Amino acid sequence: MARTLFNGDASSVNPFLSTNISVTERFAALVCYQRRYSQHENYVDSGSIEYFDDWPANFYQELDDVTAGAESRLIDLFNRTSFSSIFGNLILDSQCLLPEGRRPHFIYLTMMDYLHELVSANPKSKKPNVADMLVSVAETSVILSATHEQVYRLYQEGILTSGFRQKLRSRIEPHIGVFYLRQVIEFKASFGGNPHGVYLSAW
Repeated sequence: MARTLFNGDASSVNPFLSTNISVTERFAALVCYQRRYSQHENYVDSGSIEYFDDWPANFYQELDDVTAGAESRLIDLFNRTSFSSIFGNLILDSQCLLPEGRRPHFIYLTMMDYLHELVSANPKSKKPNVADMLVSVAETSVILSATHEQVYRLYQEGILTSGFRQKLRSRIEPHIGVFYLRQVIEFKASFGGNPHGVYLSAW
């Protein structure tokens, strides 16, 4: 395990073993794996590297299964349901590393690809669907690779709209689902491959 973490394997197609990622990125992947799966009954810490052998197909299949069963778990409509109540800490855990000055982690990029496809495959309609779930300020900051303060500015400027009526002069709690996933993903996509900093307010 130690040799794998530090050296990788140039001949492997496993992204965890790629020599194109750093030791720090490998440790971050292990932490993400542990956060997501350590509560499962069949969790085996030593299986973490093997888990990435089938990446990203196994990850996408897992998320597809959650998406397929999302409607059966609803208590309210999708547009009044928090993303985390269906998908857990998927977005927050995918961050792995803080974005400042670092390239995006491969787990984050895979998660973002899935969310883009989820929104694309579920266009807006009269009946709310899975792409209309609500993400929190914290989740939105991860998706946009922005700070919480920048997310609040986007809300204050009307770029992001709240799914609930907010009390005057009250600050939105950072871990409460409030912004539509569809709107956040579409806003992210509007910037293409632009670097960090595009979300800074003009003032």
